[in-house]
Amino acid sequence: MKKNKFKFEYQNKKEVKKAPKKFNSNNFKFEKSFNKKDRFYEKGDDKLKKRPNAFNDDFKYKKYINKNENKNFYSKSKKSFITNEKDENFFNENTEKDFIYGKKIVLENLESESNTTINKLYIAKNNKGEIVSKIISLCKEKNIIFSFLDRKILNKKFGDGNQGIVALTSPIKYTGLDNFLDKSDKKGKNFIAILDNITDPHNVGAIIRSAFIFGFSAVILPSRNSCLINSTVLKASSGAANKIDIIKTLNLNKTIEVLKENKFLILASDVTKNVKKVFPIESLKNIDDDNICIVLGSEGDGVRESIKKMSDYCITIPMKTQFNSLNVSCAASIIFYELSKNL
Repeated sequence: MKKNKFKFEYQNKKEVKKAPKKFNSNNFKFEKSFNKKDRFYEKGDDKLKKRPNAFNDDFKYKKYINKNENKNFYSKSKKSFITNEKDENFFNENTEKDFIYGKKIVLENLESESNTTINKLYIAKNNKGEIVSKIISLCKEKNIIFSFLDRKILNKKFGDGNQGIVALTSPIKYTGLDNFLDKSDKKGKNFIAILDNITDPHNVGAIIRSAFIFGFSAVILPSRNSCLINSTVLKASSGAANKIDIIKTLNLNKTIEVLKENKFLILASDVTKNVKKVFPIESLKNIDDDNICIVLGSEGDGVRESIKKMSDYCITIPMKTQFNSLNVSCAASIIFYELSKNL
């Protein structure tokens, strides 16, 4: 017989009790892990928790004897295992109508000039075949980000009929950077906003709305680590995402290089006061340049250092108190308004 892998200390008594071969109490049920990490799921809780020192009122984790085998505990009341939060973020940030699934449906979308644009693609691990290979090839050709997930994650959200292929779609068509630059040559002034690592769809929608109101020509979104256009963004923008050019880019650094080659002045917003080349926000209305690009960063990290180094100047908004910073969509509105005085 195999020895028990776990020991638990009953807090109300001093002796140590060994967990039975098939551990099953009123609160926990023993189940094999598929995400290869120790996890405990507490009954009545909605979130998967990392193993704490004391994971419920009765039992305390005492010793993990066999480190070569990974196990999980999850609630008896749950019919399916809940995966870690990182793997499920893309489901929580988008509604069901933002997805299409099935091999043939996704392939037809990639091959046709459909009004439905694919933002990202999720493929079940070990999903093989001629159609899957063709889908991956088209994603590479069209610069569409794709990643591999456990099939159980996809089945939990969409049922067994997803065939291991799920696509996150956009309700709008994106504009190519080259096409935008061709059009911009015919205009007098062109203002662009770049959103660097902004993942909240409500902030993205609010920024797009402000950009359109204050006369911006386009908004650029990175394909990675950023919220692309979905139904939530479209709603938050009050439809403005349909009225302004939205450009999706795979490499933000290269995009900025192209913009600089086309004589765009790059201005990065920054909350710190110790940056070099600071451009006073009140002077935006006096800029002589016709082509201006404003880079906005996430509230947590701001604009990345590599992007700041590529920028011509940094913009800071003077504040009357020592409070941390403004919401990024509020900061965007202030900067866009000041710049619109130059139109």
